[in-house]
Amino acid sequence: MKNKNRYINILILSILFIMFFIIFILKISVKCYFNVFTGIFCPACGMTRAFYKILHFDILGAFLTNILSVFLFIYIVVGVIIILIDIIKNSRMFMDISMKLFSKYYILIIFAIILSFIYNNTINIYV
Repeated sequence: MKNKNRYINILILSILFIMFFIIFILKISVKCYFNVFTGIFCPACGMTRAFYKILHFDILGAFLTNILSVFLFIYIVVGVIIILIDIIKNSRMFMDISMKLFSKYYILIIFAIILSFIYNNTINIYV
């Protein structure tokens, strides 16, 4: 069971690294299929541009591009650090923390996603 945790953490970290490499290093454009098929912006539309802005220290620009971007970026950075610790210690701290976070604040998370959906389709001028 312990090795299963390590393999899952390595898989999560590998997927994040591959996504980062494809999007930010190779600069391969990623289309939003929800937008392609419906013509409506999803709550994550503009996230790639927002992450570019965060990496260039334009936090306000990132927030205006997608209101969830700063929070998601922080979650990903902290998550990668915890996953690295999990791999070293062969533990499952990341999954435990994530499950507690999502089970405790799921209403707030759903509200933020709905707010982002409304923002992306009405107010956001950067999408």
